[in-house]
Amino acid sequence: MAAASQSLPGLADAQRAAAVLADAGAGCVLLHGSVSRDQQTPGSDIDLVAIFDDLGDYSTRRSTAAELRQKAERVSGRRANVFVTDRPEWCHRTTRMLTTFERVFADGAVTLLDRPPVSVDWNKAIGLADMDMAEAVNTLNHAINSLDVVELLYTGTGREKQLRSSGDPADLHEATEGRLWKLCGQAHDAVEHGLKSIIHATSTTPSEDLYRGWDYKTHQLHDLVKLVEPRYRDAAAELLRPITLPTQNIIVDYHMLSNYPSEAEEWQHPTEEIASNLARCAQRIVDLATGIIEQATSEQGIPMRPDWARRLAQARLCTNRIGLAMASEPF
Repeated sequence: MAAASQSLPGLADAQRAAAVLADAGAGCVLLHGSVSRDQQTPGSDIDLVAIFDDLGDYSTRRSTAAELRQKAERVSGRRANVFVTDRPEWCHRTTRMLTTFERVFADGAVTLLDRPPVSVDWNKAIGLADMDMAEAVNTLNHAINSLDVVELLYTGTGREKQLRSSGDPADLHEATEGRLWKLCGQAHDAVEHGLKSIIHATSTTPSEDLYRGWDYKTHQLHDLVKLVEPRYRDAAAELLRPITLPTQNIIVDYHMLSNYPSEAEEWQHPTEEIASNLARCAQRIVDLATGIIEQATSEQGIPMRPDWARRLAQARLCTNRIGLAMASEPF
């Protein structure tokens, strides 16, 4: 990618990127995100959706997206994100599901290209989740993966154990701080996706209205919990209380800061108490989300799919394991 200047990325950059997506076969290209809202900064990405007529069985989606991102960045000289889909999947997830990110993208997106479709099988099986409950289970699985990492990090790393017995105290401090940053980042991610799985499973509000004024990709947990359906909101908020700063009524964004710890202020650096509270919050939010998904499938009369049942069982095992770890080996 050409080095981006400090000027703002704009519509002209996006149009150059859209042209190469069209050359690759995309029939429709949409611009969303900060550039589409004219809220960009010099470091903003160009966020694009490339909609093809038919992606087949979606097995090449990831490689296609990576290739198109590189082409978009090369021609625009800007960082870019390219979400790849096809017309049947886009139609299904923007009209037949309530809580998808596609509905947020479509709402207010700038159309850079839209050619008439040539050949579309509107009845094909789509590649992403085909209903909101499936989206909830997939999002919960993301939370489980993050919680697995929290469990591994909770009791310390092998390097820390070596340094405790015969190492430089400064090296031990650095290793421990690095672990706490990673743990807090992963715990924050588990909480975020646990809350989003609850929203997917229970919300009756279309996501373009639910997230209006909010960023669908928000990592701000104190904002995200406000989007949870009212009957579950108090329970979720109570679980977040130990990690909420009482004077500001906010939660530090460790998802972002764990990637850029040098940008954190001193009071934002994770302590063992903060890490422990975040880990426990993550465990309890994932446990809450698991129970709500089980309850919601029953209430909504949705048959429990075998893969959902497996993932819910995995969530129970994961939350039980980390609960035992925290009980037996506290920080």
